[in-house]
Amino acid sequence: MKLLRSIPKLPAVFAAGSFLLLLLLMALTSPVKAIGWTIIFFILVVVFLVSLGFLAVGYKKAPSRQASQQIVSLSFLVVLLIMFRSAQSLSWADFGVLVLTTFALLFYLRRR
Repeated sequence: MKLLRSIPKLPAVFAAGSFLLLLLLMALTSPVKAIGWTIIFFILVVVFLVSLGFLAVGYKKAPSRQASQQIVSLSFLVVLLIMFRSAQSLSWADFGVLVLTTFALLFYLRRR
């Protein structure tokens, strides 16, 4: 019972809700027919990753401002990677630039 009280409720609700909406979206729509569904899909993926990050950090302690920035930055970079990969426009050079940008951003956020 103590474990249930320690789970942050809002990130858990957002993670579960966005996951269910992602499953529903994948089951009922086709991104080939309408690009709008693809945009909604990637927005839901960002919401899911951010809420999952806050949920993971929230088990130990309340996330600091720096941790919040890192969670949001990593979530957006993961979604960018997924977007490039799904468009089949991610070469090894693009991947290297994306990884270097990620490390630079995380280094910058740690020093702030």
